[in-house]
Amino acid sequence: MSKTSPFRTTMPAHVILLTASLALTAATRDARALQSSGHGEVAHVDAVLEGEDCHSISELTAKEACFAGVGEELIARCEALRANACKPYRDMHRAERRLRDLGAEMLAINRRRLATYVESDPAYLDDLGTLASAADEAWRAWRDAACSLEPFADGMSRREASDLTEACRAHWTEQRVSEIDSKIQELEQARE
Repeated sequence: MSKTSPFRTTMPAHVILLTASLALTAATRDARALQSSGHGEVAHVDAVLEGEDCHSISELTAKEACFAGVGEELIARCEALRANACKPYRDMHRAERRLRDLGAEMLAINRRRLATYVESDPAYLDDLGTLASAADEAWRAWRDAACSLEPFADGMSRREASDLTEACRAHWTEQRVSEIDSKIQELEQARE
C-alpha cells in the first residue's frame, strides 16, 4: 500500500480507542432504539441487541455478517469516528456473497455452453466444476495473504491491521466481482 492509501488512518491510538468505544456504545443504543421503534432500518442486529457488538465477534465471517445487518446510518457514524472500523466488514460480506453468486452463475453458464463435450469426455463438466472451485480457493488465498501483509509492510500498528486488512479484502473482492460480472456479460452476449 502506498503512503497515500485510503486505508491508512492518521489518528493517535488513544483517540482511536476512545472514538471506537463511543461508536460502539452509540451503535448499540441506536440499534435498540431502531428495533423498538419498528422502522426496520436494522435488519439483523440480534447480536447487537443482545448486548454483543460486532467488534466483539472473533470469527471473521460472523463479524462480517453482523456488520452487514447494521443500518447505513450506524455504519456512517462508526466510520466518521474511525475509518475502516465497520464499513469494510459490511462491504466484504456483501461482496463475498455477490462473488459466490456470480461464480455459481458463471459455472452454470459454462456447463450449459459446454454440455456437448460430455459426449466425447464424460468427466469434462465435473472437471470444470472442480477446477473452478480450485481457482476460487487459490484466488481467495492470494487475496487474504496479500491483504494480511499489506498493513504490516506499511508499518501500521497491530490495532489497525485487522481493519485495514478487511478494507483490502473488500477492495479486491469487489474487483473480482467486477471481473466475473464482465465475463458473464461477455458469455451471454456471445450466446445471443
